[in-house]
Amino acid sequence: MFDKLYALDDKIQKKSKNCFIKKCMHKLMNLLADALLFTKGKLPEKGIYDGPARTERIVISLTSFPERIPTIHYCISSLLTQTYKPDRIILWLANEQFPEQEASLPEKLLRLKEYGLEIKFCDDIRSHKKYYYAMQEEKNACIVIFDDDIPYPENALELLIGLHKKYPEAICCNRAHLMKIENGVISDYSEWEFNYSGSKEIDMLLCPTGVGGVLYPPESLDENVFCKEDILKLCLYADDLWLKVMGLRNGYPTALTRHFPGRLFVLPKSQKKALNKGNVAGNQNDTQLKAILEKYPIKM
Repeated sequence: MFDKLYALDDKIQKKSKNCFIKKCMHKLMNLLADALLFTKGKLPEKGIYDGPARTERIVISLTSFPERIPTIHYCISSLLTQTYKPDRIILWLANEQFPEQEASLPEKLLRLKEYGLEIKFCDDIRSHKKYYYAMQEEKNACIVIFDDDIPYPENALELLIGLHKKYPEAICCNRAHLMKIENGVISDYSEWEFNYSGSKEIDMLLCPTGVGGVLYPPESLDENVFCKEDILKLCLYADDLWLKVMGLRNGYPTALTRHFPGRLFVLPKSQKKALNKGNVAGNQNDTQLKAILEKYPIKM
């Protein structure tokens, strides 16, 4: 549904040299995307794979919170219409935030269960819910995490699968930051190169961001990734950083796809309570990264 808009927006961003025009055109494209959201989208009979067994299971996993529940069905609809079908799509919600469980969820979201969506309830560990439970439930599968505030291009998963086949021993992503190193030590998060678009396709210094989708092969992360005590104490609001360090400790580089939109559209009103705003503006990422590295040091 959104692929033509993404392609047009990407073309404008690459051709125009005027930053103001780029920004205005991206906002216009986002408004058009929002308008598309409210048209009657058509879903397939089944949004998950139901053919012969494949060599690897692919499981999409994501999480959300009450403020985004009214619009998350748009995000999940885009994941149910991917050109490459996953074996499962699981939405993890916190028991503490949804004490009435499915009784408190909107019909538009519940209806997506007919197309393959699974909704599960668990303990609240904030954004870490997107990977924590799925990786333990599906230990031999590739777990692909997505954020909940984006209508995704229909080839988002296909791009990750293609890259995974090329680099099976790497964590694969559609969007990444490039870490900086000084004297063998990872520099502050604020000094990294955000939304990296350079020539590196695979590198230890690339840090995946969940907003574009990240594929984690089985056993790609250090076993301490499930240490809930450290998650709660060190990095409750920095799942991307926690996962990056756990990947480095296991010797896994990150591979970055080449044909994903440079800018993504966001769902209406989804940024009123956004995790990344507080993390970046308040330097919480630097604080949490330092805490992680003190407990789990990495030499580069």
